Amino acid sequence: MDHSRRWYREAFPWLLLTMVSLTGLCLYFYHDVLDAFPSHIHAWTQSDRYALALGFLDNGFNLFRPQTYNIFTEGGVTGVDFPIHEYVVALLMKLFGTKEPIVFRTYTLVYSLIAYLFLFRCVLGFTRAGWKAMLAVLFTFTFPIVVYYQVGMVPSATSFASAVIGFSCYLAYLQDQRMRSFYWAVGMLTLAALPRMSCNILLFAVLMQRCFHYFRQGRVVRRELMAFVIAYALIVISGLYKGYLNAEYGSRFLAVLMPASDTGQLLDIVREVVMRWTYQLMSWHHYLVFAVLVGWLVWQASKGRMDRLTQEVLQLAGLLMAGSVIFFVAMARQFVAHEYYFLDSLYPALVLMLMAGLRAVRVEGYVGALIWPALFAGSLIGAVQHANAVQNEKYAETLWDRGEITRKNFLGSDQLLDSLGVAGDARMLVFEAYSTNAPLLLMGRKGYTILNTTPDNIERALALDFDYIVVQDTYLAQVILAYPPLLDQIERIGGNGRISVFAPSENGTPGIPAALGISTPWLVSHVSGTGQDSLSYWSNVTVADTAQTTGWMGVMRAGEEFGPTFAIPFQPQQFDRLLLEGSLRSEEAVTVQVVGSVEAPDDAKAFYRAFPVELHGSPGWTPYACLITPPADMPGGLVMKCYLWNESGVRINYTDLRVTLYRSN
Repeated sequence: MDHSRRWYREAFPWLLLTMVSLTGLCLYFYHDVLDAFPSHIHAWTQSDRYALALGFLDNGFNLFRPQTYNIFTEGGVTGVDFPIHEYVVALLMKLFGTKEPIVFRTYTLVYSLIAYLFLFRCVLGFTRAGWKAMLAVLFTFTFPIVVYYQVGMVPSATSFASAVIGFSCYLAYLQDQRMRSFYWAVGMLTLAALPRMSCNILLFAVLMQRCFHYFRQGRVVRRELMAFVIAYALIVISGLYKGYLNAEYGSRFLAVLMPASDTGQLLDIVREVVMRWTYQLMSWHHYLVFAVLVGWLVWQASKGRMDRLTQEVLQLAGLLMAGSVIFFVAMARQFVAHEYYFLDSLYPALVLMLMAGLRAVRVEGYVGALIWPALFAGSLIGAVQHANAVQNEKYAETLWDRGEITRKNFLGSDQLLDSLGVAGDARMLVFEAYSTNAPLLLMGRKGYTILNTTPDNIERALALDFDYIVVQDTYLAQVILAYPPLLDQIERIGGNGRISVFAPSENGTPGIPAALGISTPWLVSHVSGTGQDSLSYWSNVTVADTAQTTGWMGVMRAGEEFGPTFAIPFQPQQFDRLLLEGSLRSEEAVTVQVVGSVEAPDDAKAFYRAFPVELHGSPGWTPYACLITPPADMPGGLVMKCYLWNESGVRINYTDLRVTLYRSN
């Protein structure tokens, strides 16, 4: 005990330095994201979890009726892994009197920081060196995927933190043999598994190691076994209740395994995962440190210098690695796009390996006193820089990020609906919603979200019990073209230039411009059979040879890549939207791109967006429309263009091309 007190007393300056470093890193990484609504990478999943927290506020904190804002499930109640963290977040929101995302993000971050304090204490007791404890904490903190999610809303982050606490308590038990430490270990690993069932592999690895121990010793430790029985009883009960909720109400969360269909697909997935996530899993500085530490451990083992405790830690890491491989095979198709699955599986094993390697390090002599600090300090600086670069990449805005487009379009939508007299308990139907909950959360109203607006999906959606329809202006033309009868069943009641709100009505809406609320366009320019007004804005317009007998028709001849082009000086004070309407046809099945861009005089593109048009090789015309919406901060002095791009080079006919320029509200 005296030795322990001396170690802790001597390590206190390292603890202070660790806390100061963590505070600095939090400010560095998170100073501008703590209050952000779920956006960018996995905004869909994070908004679903945010909705669960708000659902507990709405249902009077009934833990056993988790619900979201999406009422495709009965009353929004949904089957989900035990949502204890969302429940605590709801309590904190009630306590602080706010529903803002900062509460959820701060909770996840603080929970993670508590785990790092446990990790510091564990490594200190494991290595007897405060500087090693600090390195273990900082290297774990700077894993790029960890950095991103430990301030997010995905339960993998809090389950990873629970696992770090659990393994810290378990290693304490291996050293002091106090049952209190073991109970805390099993309890925290159970808490990791309950909200995230895939994390069961962490608890199961400890169970396997204890079973190996029972076999070697020839006896079972009953108190340990009873702790496992209670833990798995809770996990089974939670799983059964989730199954009940799924059957009774439905679920908006993944509840099935997603393995590869065959060996070939599995190998393709492995290659894709390696390509996409290798340097998001760790920086090359992490890889260097791990390579050195593993090499050092192998050398120590070859000399017979590896003690029993280090062997047990490495055995547990090996079990976790094996479990991670099995988990990867079972969920292979998810790993391609869901890097946070590494938090559930591989990262805890890496933390244990890091601890074992640091325990083996001996700073002896002048050479060791120079090499080890230089390796760790240099690698840590590089790891921080790399992690920040990965965060910038993950938070970078892209024109094709539909989640971010949706978030921006629905900002302030709650106030818009209030101004239109839409009641707070009105049921909303959102087409082209992209995610199941984000638009509903931003509107502050429950309802239905239609993710893919095929004709069948739209027709089924119109049979739902809803009060209003909401569509992002960007996608409104596609929705109407997918199901033209929609215009006969709705009437526009308002919008803000980003979304349009409709009520069911027999009056109908006379066309796409009216649906967008275009009353006084700045310019309407068309190329059609009745005339070619404002043709000075058009180029590459070719009249078909048969136009005299079949009515006006333009043509893109075989081998011609670019067709009719509309170009005009971009004047954001006068217009910031371009609506293109027209009809196309081809004798061959082909995809034509309608391209909208804003360009500088040297053809450098400040904005670019391509809209595919599927032509099926039929003699009839395919009507098409799209809305081109440059970013709001796009400056003037540029040129706005819209043109047909025929990559395949087959013959394409077009007619009734019409451009409407207008300014949004």
